[in-house]
Amino acid sequence: MVFGMEPYEAIRAPRMLALQEGGSLLIEDRIPENVQMDLLSLGIRMKVSGVWDYHMGSFQICYLDQKTNELCTIADPRRCGVADGMR
Repeated sequence: MVFGMEPYEAIRAPRMLALQEGGSLLIEDRIPENVQMDLLSLGIRMKVSGVWDYHMGSFQICYLDQKTNELCTIADPRRCGVADGMR
């Protein structure tokens, strides 16, 4: 909602954790290279994790599609999860 993404797009977006002790970031390797270069230019070191790092947390989404009035669900690919809902 904050960045104007659709739910499926938001749950699949690459993530990074907050600045760690020692001043480095843990980032998923899908963070665009230009963003990584910008962070390096600011002196921020990074530890790059895999494509879908379960340390980044996970969530499931259940929402009502305002256009179709359908109940929709999405499970985060970082863990084994299931999203479901009832109306």
